[in-house]
Amino acid sequence: MAESVAPLNELVKPPPEIPSSAEPQARDNSIRWMLLVAAVLLAPAFYFDEDVIRWVRSNSTPGLRFFAELVSKLLDWPPVIAFLGGAYFAVRRWGPKDYRRWVGMALVGAALCGATGTLLRSIIGRARPSAAIEQGWYGPYHAGHWTIGRHDYAAFPSGHTSTVAGAAGVLILARRRWGALALALTILVACSRIFLLAHRLSDVVAAAFLGLVGGAWIWRRWGGLGASEP
Repeated sequence: MAESVAPLNELVKPPPEIPSSAEPQARDNSIRWMLLVAAVLLAPAFYFDEDVIRWVRSNSTPGLRFFAELVSKLLDWPPVIAFLGGAYFAVRRWGPKDYRRWVGMALVGAALCGATGTLLRSIIGRARPSAAIEQGWYGPYHAGHWTIGRHDYAAFPSGHTSTVAGAAGVLILARRRWGALALALTILVACSRIFLLAHRLSDVVAAAFLGLVGGAWIWRRWGGLGASEP
């Protein structure tokens, strides 16, 4: 006796489509939440700035300072961009095809967020903790001279931290495990900059959120809209 067989298109039904308006809404909410968290954390960071600097001054040792200098050199803008650029070239030539997108976006995130952090700190003109000048916010022009490009007036935000955080912001959404590593490196380089008295706590917190929010926006805008992968 012949059995009736349902058509294949009735057995396998496509998943329901998500309204196109839902994705932009989710994107906007995630960025707003990041900005809210940044604002909440920046206030205590400013409050504890001087306490952290005093602790660093009283606990500095040659060994710790050497390690902090090494971390700062390895995770500065040029070596980070060189490393990610080399990784992107390698995956384009030999790696899996889907790696090209997230490695390339991590490179873009680090480059743009690091450059933005450097531009902002040049314009804002906050004195570094180690600078032999009166601590304060001087802007791009002070007392008859430009502060742009002068090391003593380039504290807020940290360019090192915003660079590594820019890559982390992409990778947290694109590849969770690599994102966790990049976030750990962001914290490490931020601590190294504080320990070298190049920045205060608020400088690196602001830079971290600049990079994380900027990297997340870059991935959402150009990298991909899918869920993050392990």
